[in-house]
Amino acid sequence: MKYGKIKITTHARQRLKERMPEINPSNYNQVVQAARYKGLTRSDLEKDYPRLAKYIRQRFRYNNSTEIRIYKNCVFIFCGDNHHSRSLRTVVDIHEGYRLAV
Repeated sequence: MKYGKIKITTHARQRLKERMPEINPSNYNQVVQAARYKGLTRSDLEKDYPRLAKYIRQRFRYNNSTEIRIYKNCVFIFCGDNHHSRSLRTVVDIHEGYRLAV
């Protein structure tokens, strides 16, 4: 399956560097693609990790052009036009108390 190209904003690139230092910058595109298309969705969280889902709901806003995905214990915030959400806005490390046990 072919996925759409994702733009990584300058801010998001800085946050990747800070919050995922184990990832080589040359691999950012691969990690962001995996997060966007294979990361846990809001409905996955509601079903499997309700406590984390509540934390995400309280901390981040959703709208029609926003996708929030959880991948490698980070919250990836994607935004964009026409419900495609192909621009990574930021990456936030999940608080220690909410780490996924996977």
